[in-house]
Amino acid sequence: MTWATRTAAAWCLPEIADVAELLTSELVTNAYVHITGRCSLRLQGWESGRLRVSVWDTSPDVPPPFSTGVAPRLAPGADCESGRGLLLVRLYAANWGGHAYSPHVFGPDAGKTLWFELAPPPQAAYEVAA
Repeated sequence: MTWATRTAAAWCLPEIADVAELLTSELVTNAYVHITGRCSLRLQGWESGRLRVSVWDTSPDVPPPFSTGVAPRLAPGADCESGRGLLLVRLYAANWGGHAYSPHVFGPDAGKTLWFELAPPPQAAYEVAA
């Protein structure tokens, strides 16, 4: 069980813990593979039951679709061993995005943050009425 999974479960969000673990792993792995500087992970739980996961790193480059909100035209081929992480985030997250920080304000390692939000599954009407 990873830190993201334990945190989601501790915040009474067990129904989204597995997806949180998968998508968190994808963003952290991208930071580790594609940059040489520091990175950090932040999890926020909100009263609405939503979970926001943010990954900051020192690269200012926000990859598509996080930079444009539009998915790339071509999906990775069946034989590719990489390139599916951000696709998974787009498919499973309720909301996602990214932004770069100004090096003029925050210094040369200002970097960027990529984030996603997960929402709990909707309750059935009989559960709400009970």
